[in-house]
Amino acid sequence: MVRVESNKLKDKFMIEIETYDLDYKIDNKNYKGYVAHPQEAEALNTILIASAWDGRSELSCKHAVKLAQQGYTCFVLDVYGNGRVGKNPEENESLMKPLVQNREELLKRLKGGYEKAIQLKQVNVDKVVALGFCFGGLCVLDMARAGLNLKGVVSFHGLYSKPNETNTEINSKVLILHGYKDPLIGVMSGTSTQQQVVLIQEELSLRNCDWQFISYGDGYHAFTNPNANDMNSGTVYDALISKRSWDATHLFLTDCFG
Repeated sequence: MVRVESNKLKDKFMIEIETYDLDYKIDNKNYKGYVAHPQEAEALNTILIASAWDGRSELSCKHAVKLAQQGYTCFVLDVYGNGRVGKNPEENESLMKPLVQNREELLKRLKGGYEKAIQLKQVNVDKVVALGFCFGGLCVLDMARAGLNLKGVVSFHGLYSKPNETNTEINSKVLILHGYKDPLIGVMSGTSTQQQVVLIQEELSLRNCDWQFISYGDGYHAFTNPNANDMNSGTVYDALISKRSWDATHLFLTDCFG
């Protein structure tokens, strides 16, 4: 384990949190995950976080810290390398698109991050859940599709298109949190959003998955991201829907971890 930085944070209940970058390699390329966990923790219930299309962003790391303050070990995956974060929508798309088009490469990077995370002594390898936002929603669904040892996955306003693979069973529980007015799911798949909704639900059912799908009537894409404010593109933050989605997630985590 390589600790690039280390600092301690305290919430109102005085839980000490340790955070640091964690370097690892996949095919001789450098990646940089982000770890947050209670100080001196061992073998805790663990949450992996797959970021939106901008990469291992500050928002993802904030999610990790907040969840660590609730007693989890958290690891933010890096799929672009070196913890890279896009600077604008054009750069974000240029980073994401090659991986959406090459799901084998994407899965290799996701597995590499997962395998690094479960080496940490703070991780209970049999109690891991993955959360993903936007592009990260597609990532965690692919992790479940590939049969990684996950208790469950949560997709927040994610993408649903499936990779080319055999339709084996999905053993992870799945929670999909969807904005009914999200236009980007259809645009990015070349179909309609409604068609993608039907296809993901059919896929999960055919693969004997324990799945839940919550559709928020006034929800657009990126409804959990306070920086999303572009109605023209259909990316709009909604504080109420964000709260409801996190409430549903906490119930799901309790269900997964027992």
